[in-house]
Amino acid sequence: MRKTICALMATLFVTVSLGACQKTPESPIVVGKDTNALIKKAQAEESQQVTDTSVNVDLYSRLHAPKTYAVDLASKGGKLSVHVDAMVELPDREIPIYRVQTAEFSTEQTKLFAAVLLGSDAHYVDMEGANNKTKEMYQREINKLRAALDDWGNTGTYLYDMVYNTREEAEHALSEMIVLCANAPGSLPVVTPDFSWRTPNVSNENGPIETTDRYLMLFAMPDQATVSRLDIENSRDTSGTASVRYWRNSDMMFGEISSEKADVSDVLSISEEDALVIAQSVVMKLQFADFVCSSKHGTSYKQDVLGTTTKAVYDFVFTRRLSGVTETYTIADASGMDGYSKPWQYEKVHIMVDDDGVFYAEFNGPTTIKEKIVNASTLLSFDEIKSIFERMAVIVDNSIDSAGVDGASERRVITTVRLGLMCIREQDSDTGLLIPVWDFLGYVERTSPSEGTLSFYTNELESFLTINAVDGSIIDRSNGY
Repeated sequence: MRKTICALMATLFVTVSLGACQKTPESPIVVGKDTNALIKKAQAEESQQVTDTSVNVDLYSRLHAPKTYAVDLASKGGKLSVHVDAMVELPDREIPIYRVQTAEFSTEQTKLFAAVLLGSDAHYVDMEGANNKTKEMYQREINKLRAALDDWGNTGTYLYDMVYNTREEAEHALSEMIVLCANAPGSLPVVTPDFSWRTPNVSNENGPIETTDRYLMLFAMPDQATVSRLDIENSRDTSGTASVRYWRNSDMMFGEISSEKADVSDVLSISEEDALVIAQSVVMKLQFADFVCSSKHGTSYKQDVLGTTTKAVYDFVFTRRLSGVTETYTIADASGMDGYSKPWQYEKVHIMVDDDGVFYAEFNGPTTIKEKIVNASTLLSFDEIKSIFERMAVIVDNSIDSAGVDGASERRVITTVRLGLMCIREQDSDTGLLIPVWDFLGYVERTSPSEGTLSFYTNELESFLTINAVDGSIIDRSNGY
């Protein structure tokens, strides 16, 4: 994940002519984060806007925004270039500002998650005790290990890198598995699911510490060879987060979501449209009423740390839509490492679908809507935003100019310029504001003498610059402001 180099640059009130004649600054300027001033400025002309959220408005005309935007920029050091050939996307409603508050999952919600994701008639099992594998589960492990041994020098060594040190160890483990398989039961007994919260063991250099964090794990078997897993945690006290994660097959739970898009239409039988219907149905059943799909693409789920085996899936991301305006999704996630407040994850729902239905689901950063502060925000014109972008795009997060590697360069390709909502945190509080921002989204190409040219973030969801649409300040997405 990209780590930006500034927390918040100075509020920039610039005109097109000023942006054209001023010398490009060499570094961003850091100022305080005054959300009260932001709200006051957003309300400046609110009475002149259309406050009925069901009425369409033409923000293109009001903000003098084009439907497309193109420009080429270069940094002072010459190693960073920015190529913009983008669609400009604006909502067709007035853009509000909402105050939200961090939330935790209730026991009632965990039961709903279990019913929807594991199934209302799920075969719950105890996977934390001994002798908790069926014949079919052992047989699947045996088949996988045999295939690895057939190509131990390549596939096997990587798949079992942290499990067996030598081929002989793997062969010995295979022999033991065959014996265990012969004596294993055909099925595991059904248990009553336990929805009581557990307390994690947390410690630091001084020993164990008390925490209000809670978690629970549930296991169910859709068939005699597969275990599904549901993890729910409320970790606001230590990590500042709350999350839900579901795996249809717990054998694949240690993988990771690829950030790159891929054409999976020739691998999966289900179409993206039909897969989206499944994902939307899950979101509705989980009672995420205000959420809409803000990102969709085919990708690969890495089934092991090294990525030697992958699974084709459609990846859908859902974010909130309030008053007809959607919260923009990017691959960044706030961390709060600047000490501004506790870590804050952007609220989003991931649903991955393959031919057998939902393969993986994740819900991060739940919030509750506290109040609507501004009905129709006063916004800077596109010319003002463009001037800020063209001055700052080659400065923010520019480490390549000072990297000192001969022949290394970076080219950022902006394919979408989007005006939407983003959550910023309020200082020393568990609340945040959903405010209007401009995101300049795309992918990056890095060139080096040893590797040539490599492309990253090909799903075009990297935000290379996020600009506050109300006051023109630069927002650091990795810190929530």
